[in-house]
Amino acid sequence: MEDQLRRGLLSQAPEARKRALDECIARSHDHVLACAMRKYRAGPENANVQDLIQNTWARALERLGQFRGASLPEFRGWVGAILHSVYVNGLGEDRRRARSFAGAVVSLNGAPGGPAFEPPAPGPTPSGIVMGQEAREQLERALRLLSDRERELLHLRLGEGLGHEEIGALLGLDREKCRQACHDVLKKLRRWNAEEAL
Repeated sequence: MEDQLRRGLLSQAPEARKRALDECIARSHDHVLACAMRKYRAGPENANVQDLIQNTWARALERLGQFRGASLPEFRGWVGAILHSVYVNGLGEDRRRARSFAGAVVSLNGAPGGPAFEPPAPGPTPSGIVMGQEAREQLERALRLLSDRERELLHLRLGEGLGHEEIGALLGLDREKCRQACHDVLKKLRRWNAEEAL
């Protein structure tokens, strides 16, 4: 079965490739559902989980012609990366939406034209701004040392808080290879940080 799937994915014949991709999609639904549930730490009936799954498959189907893998794990890794991208983009939209409401004027007595209360904007201190800029620049320099794959591993492990097994499932690695890759990325950053401190 896997051999036939591999031949279909590598096939130049459009019909054979389409059948193989249809098989990958059918066999990956549970995987995508599990990843979406982990992202939101919710069950399959959760509206956010359902939206994430729907948006992931919509984007994956739009880009199906770009998939160049030759196995089901590679397909699942590819779809997992799309799911992660859709999830992160959705968080950004949620943050932008929240910021647009942050400056809303609130009436103290609830009556139109009544006195309005605007909470003071908590601003950073000048020293906090300088320290934040320096830290941001240092982080950007460190991240430029990493390959795209290493940055993705770092984001999934530290930013998303995923375990080695989950990351491995998304990227098509076994748990031990994923653990070692994460360890190597952190070791590289520690070594750079030590050199930077000198």
